[in-house]
Amino acid sequence: MSFEGKIALVTGASRGIGRAIAETLVARGAKVIGTATSESGAQAISEYLGANGKGLMLNVTDPASIESVLGNIRAEFGEVDILVNNAGITRDNLLMRMKDDEWRRYSRNPTCHLCSVCQKR
Repeated sequence: MSFEGKIALVTGASRGIGRAIAETLVARGAKVIGTATSESGAQAISEYLGANGKGLMLNVTDPASIESVLGNIRAEFGEVDILVNNAGITRDNLLMRMKDDEWRRYSRNPTCHLCSVCQKR
């Protein structure tokens, strides 16, 4: 499948599954914007993507951060065609030790914030 000419946003793209997804999309022709929670992570993404995309810092739990990043992407690359919401968050606890309310807060918030902002587009 070709993604030639498509713009892809991959959250959590600095390593692991997110990086593999970003690299696969690039190999299939997409321009990829990958996000990380730190400037150093965003820089690492920019380095491995090279001319095929860019790394940006994003806090997926903050709607203002999402709006800002999407605005920057739109200004530089155009509208996002593909969203891979891969970012994962855990706070203060291992998954197996999380209470139900912790799990709901940290698994749902990033997905809801990012998808709701993209849906408005």
